[in-house]
Formats: sequence, structure tokens, C-alpha cells
Amino acid sequence: MKIYISTSNKYIHLIQPFQYLFNKFWSDKQRVTILGYEEPEFQLYKNFDFISLGEQTGIQDWCSDLRNFLDTIDDKYFIHAVEDQFIIRPVNQEMIIHLYDLMEDDVGRIALETAARTKPHKVLHTEGETQVIELDQEANYRLSVVHSIWNRKYMMKYLEDGMNPWEFELQASEKAKNDGYKILGTENNHPIYCCHTVRRGDFNNLDFTIYDGYNMTIDKDTLNELKSLELINE
Repeated sequence: MKIYISTSNKYIHLIQPFQYLFNKFWSDKQRVTILGYEEPEFQLYKNFDFISLGEQTGIQDWCSDLRNFLDTIDDKYFIHAVEDQFIIRPVNQEMIIHLYDLMEDDVGRIALETAARTKPHKVLHTEGETQVIELDQEANYRLSVVHSIWNRKYMMKYLEDGMNPWEFELQASEKAKNDGYKILGTENNHPIYCCHTVRRGDFNNLDFTIYDGYNMTIDKDTLNELKSLELINE
């Protein structure tokens, strides 16, 4: 399954710690494609590729730039996230494969991390310690830029011109209410535990805490590794 990570010229430096944490907690064998604009000045790891979406004309073109790229690929389903969603716990790859098997034409998105459980939902079934859930048709954030398996046609349906990532999550999610598509996730035992590191545009005080009822943060050893490699500031 393809993994696409969206970024911009302002945020691309975050790919340095992102790729380190990805390889530490996921795999250095899993291919990842970075979707950005200007080529990064730092070296990407061997399992990371970069595709330029062209000239960056503004954050309001984020949706149209991403839609134009998705129109060129054949992947029916793929994983997508943005660059500040740092993975801070080992990824359950087997669970991702199981969730991928649930993708059908009427499934729009499967959330792979913790946020879906905070929205109104019902439990579809339980397998071991994992409860698969479906968001209510009226739930907020039916669309999200966190780590998710996407139905390509469904995502493209809501990538409208003139929208930035936040408007995609808010305004397009309003349009996605009661559209009949299933938005799935997990109640507990999530395949990916990631934090939203940049809040309110603050690059100097990265937030390594997962909330959503967990209050879980990055372990000290990993944090010290990032600092010693100068992937983040002290």
C-alpha cells in the first residue's frame, strides 16, 4: 500500500524528524512518498521519495494541488497524512493490513490513529483487543489529514479549489455529513499512535503528547535521540 505525506515549503523541515520516527516505529522497508513543492535541502532516507507538486502558490491551493496529483495515480486506496503527525509508538502493521481488508467502495476513510474514537460512533465488531468503529453520519471531522487509509475517489470528491488543509477538515467535513459513506476507525488498540506536533504554527515548542483520552507522550530516550541528532531544537 502506498503512503503519501503532504508537506509545504514552510513545513518541509519537519520531514527530518518525521522520517527518523517513521523508520524507528514503522519500518525502513516501507516506501513513503513526500508530496511537497521545493526539493528538500536535507537527505531523505532510502525508503523515502519526493514528488514536487510544482510551484507553491499559496496554502489555499493545497486541496487543488493534492487533487491534481491524485488524478495522476492508479491507487484505489492509499495511506495519507501530513508531516507534523509524528509517530511515537511502534506501529501495528498487522492491524493496518486487517483494516485495509475492510476497504470497499462505500468506505471513504479508515482512521489509523486515536482521534476517531472521540467522535460519535458505533462499534461494528470486536476482534481480540481491537474494536472496529464506524463514525456517525453527523460526526464532525469525517474528513481528516491524520494518518488514514483513503478511498481515492472519495478524497478527491471533497478536495475543492480554494481550500487549505484546515478548511478541508472543517468545511468539507460538513459537506461529507450524511453522504452515505462509511468512516471507520478503532475504539482502542490503535495501529498508529501519533502526535500533532505543531500547534498554532509554533515550531519552537513542538508538542509530543497524544491526547484523545490518553495523555501519552514520546519516551525520553527517543526525544533525546532526536535532540542528539539535531533533528529538533533543544
